[in-house]
Amino acid sequence: QAEWVQIFSEDELFLEECATEPRIERHRQGWRYNVVLDARVHVRKGPSLLAERSGVALLGGESVLITERVTGPGERMTWLRLQDGQGWAHHIS
Repeated sequence: QAEWVQIFSEDELFLEECATEPRIERHRQGWRYNVVLDARVHVRKGPSLLAERSGVALLGGESVLITERVTGPGERMTWLRLQDGQGWAHHIS
């Protein structure tokens, strides 16, 4: 069964159907993630590099709470939903 994923672009909301269901993990209280990159991690409005940037950037050493992790099949990139509602950051394993 396919999964529908919300994608934001230029102030519009789209639904994109994933042919193969992504792995989705949710945690109501959240997981703690520490930004280890020296560069900024730009937060996006949806779990996609095509989604518009939210204007927020996470800095190295910053610690955030994540309530959802989405990983596409066969991908090394996981999308992390920030608990504060500011958007999604990516993590490459």
